Amino acid sequence: MDRVYPGHNCPPYQPKWRWNNNQRGGNMEKKDSDYHDNFFASLNQLILSLEPAIKEAGSVSAAEDILAHLEATDENFHRYDFVRQLRSRIDTTLTPLIDKKLEQLTGREGDRNNSVPTITEEIIASPEFVNLQQSILADTKDAVNALIQSFSQNPGLRPSDYELTENRGRLQPFRLSLDSSDEDSSMSSSFGQAGYMFNMSPEKFTEIAENLDPDKPLHVRINALSTLYQFPLSDELTSKNSEGIRKGLLAALADEDEQLAEKSLKFHARMFMASSAHVTKEIYTCLAEHLESYFSDTHRHRLNIENGLDVSTRNNQRLLKRFRLLNEFQHEVASFWIRYPEWFLESVLGSTFNLFSASSDPEFGASVLQYMTPLHCLALVDPKATWFKKWMHGNYSRTVAIREVKKHPSLLVDAISHCIDFSRTCKTLQSLEMMELNEQQRDDDSDGLFYTSQDLEYIYFVHSLCLLGRVLLYSGGRALFPVILPDTDETVTISSLLVALIRIMCTALPNSNEKTVLDVQFHPGYLVCDVLKKLASCTNASKECLCKDVITTSLLSPVQAWLDGIDSCDSADAENTLLFVADVLATLAASETGQRQLLYGEAQDRWQRSRFSPAHTIAKFAKKALLQRLPGGTPPKTAISGFVFVCRQLYSTCDGLMVLNPYELHQCVANAWIKVHEPESPTEAELASDETQQDFIQDEEILVWESSLVDNLLNFAGTPKGLLLLQQTGKMNECVAFMNERYNKKLQVSKCEKFGYGLMVTQIAATAPGMVALENRGFLKRMVLDIWTVFEGAQDRKPAPPSIKHVDSIDSRTYNKSMNNLLSVLSAFPAVYEVLADAYRPSTSGSEIEEAVTNREAFSAPVSIMDLVDRFIMIDSEEKFHSLFNFEQSHHFGLRVLSVLCSCLDTFLFFECRYRFQELLLQSQLDIRFDNGKDYIIDMCSLERNHILVKTYHVGGTSERIIPGRTLTENVDNPYPWPLFSSYPPPKDYLPGEQHAKITAFEEGDTLLEFLEGSELMSADSFSWLQDCRKTFCQSVTSGKTKAKGKVLKLLLDKVCTALTNVPEEAIFPLIDFSASESSLKNVELTDIESLGTKVAVRYGVQLKLLQSTTDGVEDLTYLLKYCKFFLQGQQRTTESTLRTLSGEYVGHDWFVSTIFLMMYGDPDLAWEFLFKFSSLVSSGYLWIRRLHASVHLPMSLTVSGIPPLYSCTCHNVELILMAEVPLVYSAFRMSGYTPSQICQHWLRQCFWNYLDWEEICLYICTCLTMGIDYQVYYCIAILRHLQQDILRKTQQKQLLIFLKENPIGNFKVADQLTFMQELEARYRPTILCDLQNITKP
Repeated sequence: MDRVYPGHNCPPYQPKWRWNNNQRGGNMEKKDSDYHDNFFASLNQLILSLEPAIKEAGSVSAAEDILAHLEATDENFHRYDFVRQLRSRIDTTLTPLIDKKLEQLTGREGDRNNSVPTITEEIIASPEFVNLQQSILADTKDAVNALIQSFSQNPGLRPSDYELTENRGRLQPFRLSLDSSDEDSSMSSSFGQAGYMFNMSPEKFTEIAENLDPDKPLHVRINALSTLYQFPLSDELTSKNSEGIRKGLLAALADEDEQLAEKSLKFHARMFMASSAHVTKEIYTCLAEHLESYFSDTHRHRLNIENGLDVSTRNNQRLLKRFRLLNEFQHEVASFWIRYPEWFLESVLGSTFNLFSASSDPEFGASVLQYMTPLHCLALVDPKATWFKKWMHGNYSRTVAIREVKKHPSLLVDAISHCIDFSRTCKTLQSLEMMELNEQQRDDDSDGLFYTSQDLEYIYFVHSLCLLGRVLLYSGGRALFPVILPDTDETVTISSLLVALIRIMCTALPNSNEKTVLDVQFHPGYLVCDVLKKLASCTNASKECLCKDVITTSLLSPVQAWLDGIDSCDSADAENTLLFVADVLATLAASETGQRQLLYGEAQDRWQRSRFSPAHTIAKFAKKALLQRLPGGTPPKTAISGFVFVCRQLYSTCDGLMVLNPYELHQCVANAWIKVHEPESPTEAELASDETQQDFIQDEEILVWESSLVDNLLNFAGTPKGLLLLQQTGKMNECVAFMNERYNKKLQVSKCEKFGYGLMVTQIAATAPGMVALENRGFLKRMVLDIWTVFEGAQDRKPAPPSIKHVDSIDSRTYNKSMNNLLSVLSAFPAVYEVLADAYRPSTSGSEIEEAVTNREAFSAPVSIMDLVDRFIMIDSEEKFHSLFNFEQSHHFGLRVLSVLCSCLDTFLFFECRYRFQELLLQSQLDIRFDNGKDYIIDMCSLERNHILVKTYHVGGTSERIIPGRTLTENVDNPYPWPLFSSYPPPKDYLPGEQHAKITAFEEGDTLLEFLEGSELMSADSFSWLQDCRKTFCQSVTSGKTKAKGKVLKLLLDKVCTALTNVPEEAIFPLIDFSASESSLKNVELTDIESLGTKVAVRYGVQLKLLQSTTDGVEDLTYLLKYCKFFLQGQQRTTESTLRTLSGEYVGHDWFVSTIFLMMYGDPDLAWEFLFKFSSLVSSGYLWIRRLHASVHLPMSLTVSGIPPLYSCTCHNVELILMAEVPLVYSAFRMSGYTPSQICQHWLRQCFWNYLDWEEICLYICTCLTMGIDYQVYYCIAILRHLQQDILRKTQQKQLLIFLKENPIGNFKVADQLTFMQELEARYRPTILCDLQNITKP
C-alpha cells in the first residue's frame, strides 16, 4: 500500500469530525446576544482608537468634523470592526434589492448607467432601507448607553488599560486543525462561544488570577478560565495581574485533567489572534515555557526513542497538539513581526531556542540521544523545518536567529552529529528496510499511527538536514563553521559536512516494485539533492561551499565508478544516484562560478587547461554512455540525458566549448539521434507485436529520449563555433524545427535558463545555413504574419473600407519588439541574401493581367520576407497604398527596417541592385514637393526617406558625413533644419565644411617612418625585426600624431607583409606565382553589386581627396577587383551545397580590396603587389573576407558549411573574451536577444566603413597586420568596452540592435585603446592566436 511518510501531508493523528444536532438550537438562541456583544465591542474599539484625535479637536464641532471626514483622513478606517459590521449589514440587506432592480432593466449598459439615480431614489424610499436605518440607529444607541454606563461605574478605568496596536487582523486559519469540532478544537476561534464582559475591573482580574492557582479546586479553575474567555483579546495579559494569570495558565497546561488542559490550550490558540505585540509574545513564551518544563522535568517520564512513539495515547496526543499549535504560530509570525518592536522578535526567538536546547542539559549526559527531544516532536509536525526556512528568509529575523543558534550551539551540534552519524552508519538502508518490516505493525495498529525508533530517527534526520541547508545558505550561518563535536572532539567543516551529505545522496536504496516504501519527496537522496541545488543556485553559497575540489570529486565518485567499471547498470538504484548527481551538477553549471569550478577546478586559472578538471570526467562519461562503451554496461537513458544536459550547460558557452571540444560531443549526440531513427528489424517487431502496453511505454521513452538529444544538440548553437559544429552534423534543420516548436509555445530554453530562444534564433540567423533552416521550418513565415497582425490587424482580410486609425495606435513597446524581432534575423548579409536572392518584387506595370493579379492579392497577408518588403517598403502603386489600413504607421515601420538594413553596405548594394529603392524613394519625395520646387510636405515618412537617401549616398565616419535627424525642432519657422531633396546628389549641407586629405595616421618625420627607412629587412632576422617594428609602431600610435603623408603607410604595409611571409606560423597559405593577361581579364565580369560598390568606394575616396578623378578611380578599382577575382578563382573549389552563397562567386563587394586601393592612393599596381604577398598570410583569412570563399585551403567540412572563419573563429573569440573582460556588456547582449558576434561580423565584413573615420580604418588594418591577427579580436573588445555605457542605456530602452547598426562609433581612438589591447594580448594571445592560426586544420 502506498504511504505518504508520517508527519508531512497528514497529521500524526486522525481528526474526528462530529456534528451534534442538539447544539443547533442553542447556537441559534445565542446568535442575537453574540451579535449585540460584538457590536458593542467594535464600537468600544472605535472610540478608544479615536480618543487621541478627539482630545486634540478642542471643541465639539471640531470633533464632529473629524468624525464626518474620518474615511478620508484615517487609513485604517475600513479595518475597524465597527465599519466592517456596518458594511456587512448593508450588503446583506440591500444587495438583493439592488440586483433585483438591475435585472428589471432590459436595455444595454448605457441604459443602466442612466438609470442609476432612479434606482438610488427607489432604494432609499424602500421599506428595507428604512428598517435597516432604524435598526442601526437603535443598536448604536444601545451600545452608546452601555458604554456610558460602563464608564460611569468604573471612573478609574482609563483607555491605557487596553493596549491598542496596529490592527493587523486575525491570523489565517491554521493549515491542519487538531479537531474539527468548533466546541472542542484548540485551534478554532473562541469568538461567538461566549459573550464578552466589559466590566473589567482590576478586582476581577485579581480574582481570576487567584482562582487559577493550582491549589484551588478543579471546578474553580475551570470556571476561572471560562470567565477569562469573556474578556477582549487585549485585556487578559496586559493587566497588572498578568503574571498571576500567566502562572495559572502554565499550571493548567500541565494539569492532568483533560478538560482543564484542553481549555487552557484552547485559550492559547485564541490569544494568538490578538493584535497586541505584548499579548502575542506573552502567550507564545508561555506555551514555549510549558513545553520546556515538560522536557526539563527530571521527575517526568521521558519518551524513549527505542520504544517508538504511539500517538494514539492521550499524553502523546496532548504533547503533539501543543507542538502543532507552536509550529503553526511559527509559520504565521514571520509575516508580521516586522511591524512589531524588536523586543518582540528577540523574545519569540529566544524562547524558541531555549525550548530546543532544553534536553541538552549536562544533567542528562549521554542519555540525550536516547530520549525524545523538543526537536523530535517538532520534526513530526514539520519534518522539513519550514518554520526555520521562514525565519531565515528575511535579514531582519535571520540576524537574530543566527545569533540565537550561536548562543545555543547544541542545536547545530545535534543536527550535524545526526547527519554525519546517519552517513557513517549507513542508516539510510537500515531505516528504510526497518520501515518496510514494520508496515504490518502499523497496519494492525487500529488506534492510531505508531512511529518506530527508525521512523523517529529518520524524521529527525530530515529535519536536521533541512535546518542545516538553511544555515549554509547564508553567510552568517556559514560563519558558524567549523563546529567541534563535543563527544568525539571532531572538527566539522562545511566541506566535510557536505561530503557526508553527498555520501548519503550516493548511497543506493533498495528497489521495491510491489509498493512504495517512501514518498519521493522524503527520499534521502532527493532531500540532499534539494539542499545542494539550493546552495548551487545561490552565487555566494555556491562559491564558498560547492566550488571546492573535494566537493566535486565526491559528487563525481559514482560517475568515476562507472568509468572504472566498479559500478554497473545492475547496481541497486543506479539510475536515481546518477540523476541526483546530474541534477546538482546542472544547477552548479548554471552560474559562472560553478562553470569555472567544473571547467578549471578550484585552483586553476581560467585559461589554464587541465585534463583533471571535473568537466573532463563528465564529458568522458557522457561520451562513453552515448557510444555504449562503459565497462559496466549502458546506464538508463534518463541518466545519460542528465549528464549530457550538464555538458550542454558548459558547451553552450565559449569557454566551456573550448574545454569540451576534444570530446566531439556534437557528433556523439547526432549519432545517437540517428540511431533512434534506424528501422527496427522485422523479427523484433513480430516478437513485440503482442505487447501493446509495453510498446506504448517504450515508444514514449523513445520520444522523450529523442527530444532530449535534439534539444541538447540544438544548444551547440549558443556560440558561433558551436553553430559551426552543429551545421557539420547535418542536423541543423531538425534542431531548428524543434526550436521553432518550443519558440512558438514561448518555452524557456531549459530549467536552468532565464531567457527564451530569442538569443539562439539570432545566433542561428547570423549564418546562411541557419537562415535557410529558419525559412524551411516556417519560422520566418510565422514572424512575418505576427508583424502583419500587429500593424494591420488580421492575417487574412477581404477588401473593405479602411478603418480610421491614429498614427500612434501602435505603442512604442510593440513597435520596437516587432522591429527587433525582424532585424535580429536580417542582421547579417549572408542571411539576407539567402532569403531574398531568388525573390523578385512583383511587377507594377499597367497591364490588365498584372493589374488583376495585384487587385486580387493586394489584401492577402504576406507570407515571406519579400512579401513584407513589397507591402511595407516598396509602395509604388495605388493598390499597395489602399491595401494598408494603417498606411503611415506600416510604411514608416518598413522604412525604419530599410534604414537599419542599409547600415550593412552589402545589404544596401543588394537592395539597390535588385529593387532600385533609391529611385523609388526619390520619386516619393518628388510626389510630396510643392509646385514652387523648394518646399516639401514634412511627415515622419518623408523624414525617414530623407535619412535613408543621405546615408546610402554618402560614406564615412562621424566627422566625414552628416546624417539628418528624424525629429523636428521647436522653431516654428524652421521646424526641420535639413533640406529635403528629390534627386541625387544630395545638397552639400550633408558634408562637413572642410574635407582634408586623410592619407594616413602618422606624421612625416615620425619615429616609425625613421625606423622603416633606416632599417633593412633580412629574411633570416624577420622575427626580431617585427618585434622592433611593433614596439616602434605602438610608440608612434600612442603619441597621438594623426596627420601625415602616405609614404610611411606604404612602407609599413610593404615591409611588415614581407617580414611576415618569412614567419612559418604566419605564412600558412602557399604563395604561387601568378599573372593574368588582358584577354583573361576580359572574361572576368563584376557583378552588379561589385560594380555599384566600386562607385561607392571611389566616391568616398574622392570625398576624402585620396583620389583625383572619379572616372579614373572607377576604372582602376574595377581593374584591381577583376585581377583579384581571377586570382582567387583559381583557389576555389566547386561545392554541391544548396546554399545560394556557395553556389557561385562571392556575393558581396570586396571592401578590403577597396580599402587597400584607397590606402595606396588609387594605385592598382601597388595595391596588387601588397595583396598578392598578403594572400599567403593567416591574416588574409580574417581581414580579406573574400580570400577564403569556397577556398581549397580550408577543410572540406568548413568550406561546405557556409560559415566563414571570420564568424566561427574571430567572432567566437570576441564573445569568449567579452564574457571575462566586460561582463556587463556581455550580459546586456544576452538580455537584449542580440549577440556580439553579429555586430562584430557586420563591422569586420565592411572594414568598419561608415563606423570609423578613415584614419581609424587605416589604423585598424595596420594594427591587425603589424601586431598580429589576434588584435582583430582585441579591437572589437576595445570598441565594445568603449561603448559600454551606451550599450547599457540602449539595452534598457530595447534599442541595442538599432543603436549598434545605425550609429557610428563615436570618439573611438586607437591611440587611447592600444594599451588595453596590449593587456589583452598578454592574457589571451596563447589561446586566441593559436585558434586563429589553426584555420587550415580539420
